[in-house]
Amino acid sequence: MKTFLILAGVGLVCLLLLITLIFSEFNTHGKERVWFVRNLRYEFSIAVDSVQRNYRTFADGRVTDGDPKFYREDSLKNSLKKHEKLFLVTGYRNDSISFTLEEFAGEIRKGDSIRFSSTENSITGFRAGKQVYTAPLSDVLTGWGKSPFER
Repeated sequence: MKTFLILAGVGLVCLLLLITLIFSEFNTHGKERVWFVRNLRYEFSIAVDSVQRNYRTFADGRVTDGDPKFYREDSLKNSLKKHEKLFLVTGYRNDSISFTLEEFAGEIRKGDSIRFSSTENSITGFRAGKQVYTAPLSDVLTGWGKSPFER
């Protein structure tokens, strides 16, 4: 009986440590996303030119305000510790960009204006001058975590 209680106690401690590890892992992923957004320093607006819906919503647009420095996404990728890759913009050329936004899959329309703000950690969509949708920019990023065996 004494041995059983000792083994049960050790098992319970191991289970609690495992649960703590899992929760801390999810928490640091979110912090790294916020860090990534802050360091992007994106402050720009786009006008949506086209929207394609497949298994994801892809949108193309042209920059109407601000000067996004898209090279920052590439330079920050080397500093990621918990994610293999994070990105917002899937392609860019001159003043045109392509991106995916899962949070607004059914809401984005051609002609919408979308504001990206790293300082406010927000992405806001406008239609006919009225705010239609908003979300934290860190939640809109596309990416995936590193394997726990690579760390």
